[in-house]
Amino acid sequence: MITLKRIEELVAEKGITEKQFLIDVGLNKSAMSDWRKGTTKSYEKHIAKIAEYFNVSTDYLLGRTDKKNETPKGDILDDFLMASFGDPRDYTEEELEEIRTFARFVKSKREDKK
Repeated sequence: MITLKRIEELVAEKGITEKQFLIDVGLNKSAMSDWRKGTTKSYEKHIAKIAEYFNVSTDYLLGRTDKKNETPKGDILDDFLMASFGDPRDYTEEELEEIRTFARFVKSKREDKK
């Protein structure tokens, strides 16, 4: 539950209500309550949006680092993977490489159009 704890801390640091946070991020007004009860972990789907809102890294929210704005060395696509596919640790390295390869392909196609 480190992610929930960190979200709660960030809400307090920002000096806003949980309700305001949920409105700002576009989440259901009962989301925090549901997260606390453990009935859902819907924050995982919104981790990139939440990180952007608080100006912290997804790795900080997930407890991978204690530094709010520094992500550990790794592939540049990790934040994208998290936002799109959930926790990269749930995938094999081979699956992650396939996703990275596809992302690079899409990026190169966009650059070709410029």
